Amino acid sequence: MKMNEISKPQRESLRMIWKRSDDWWGFAKPPYRHFLRSATPEIGRPDEDGFRTIMIRCGTLWIGIEPSGYAHS
Repeated sequence: MKMNEISKPQRESLRMIWKRSDDWWGFAKPPYRHFLRSATPEIGRPDEDGFRTIMIRCGTLWIGIEPSGYAHS
């Protein structure tokens, strides 16, 4: 995903998830930029500001991050 497709609260949530994900990988944790680029948009309509929920894979767990920054599995 391009950086302009991710809202600021989503980027902050991604950073927090990456920081606390040491034991999710089972191997060396990827660099933050690689982790950020692996985010994918969820299928659906964008919110009123044009942002979509993004999905990020952490090991075997998929986490959705809403445009507001709220993260859930």
